[in-house]
Amino acid sequence: MTLQQITASDIAGWDSLQDIADSFEKRGLKPRPNLGEDNELVLQLGDDEFVVIVNAGPGESATDFKPDNRSRHTNLVATNDFEEFTFLTRMRSWEGQQHGRIKHQKISFSKDQFTRDSGEKNTVLKKLNSIEYGSSAAIYDTLYDTQQVVEEFYEEFEDLRTDLVQEVSGVPDDRGDAKQRYVQVILDRMIFLYFIQEKRLLDRNPNYLHEQPGDVVDDGEDRYEN
Repeated sequence: MTLQQITASDIAGWDSLQDIADSFEKRGLKPRPNLGEDNELVLQLGDDEFVVIVNAGPGESATDFKPDNRSRHTNLVATNDFEEFTFLTRMRSWEGQQHGRIKHQKISFSKDQFTRDSGEKNTVLKKLNSIEYGSSAAIYDTLYDTQQVVEEFYEEFEDLRTDLVQEVSGVPDDRGDAKQRYVQVILDRMIFLYFIQEKRLLDRNPNYLHEQPGDVVDDGEDRYEN
């Protein structure tokens, strides 16, 4: 079977457990309809490894569905009426303990990340498309790995900062240090605003930073004064 890529439009269209299962079948995972409860679909990842797709009910959170089965280490939980999705994987952490202790890795993403112009969707898609039948390591080593994300972020951040320094006006060209400090302050503030936007603290609007500047310009106002 030739593997296919899970796409942003696939995820934007996830409105049922079967929609999600269909996407992962592209990666070779095999449906096991005789396993699982009414609100679950089970996909086989390897000979003795399964992924359980779960639909959380009203008032339930993803962490209500931490996996505890020895052959079903990973759950993918859909919450908020198939608007948000969370992977939870059961792992044993030894940390100097003879018998180890159980902990759960977690990574979440939302459908709106795949319907707006955002670089986050590419990172999530890379992780999802690293998963394929027979490769349990992708769950443990790639899905929750942050090193690549951090490296890519800092590379793009440095390129952006360099470009913005060249665009600063109103500061003498011989004050390069002042331009750099100005740009750094602006970027620090934007990063802070982005994180609180993701927490829905900017008018509960996940697109606030994209929409608000345009609204100010359309009103003929000065965004810096206001």
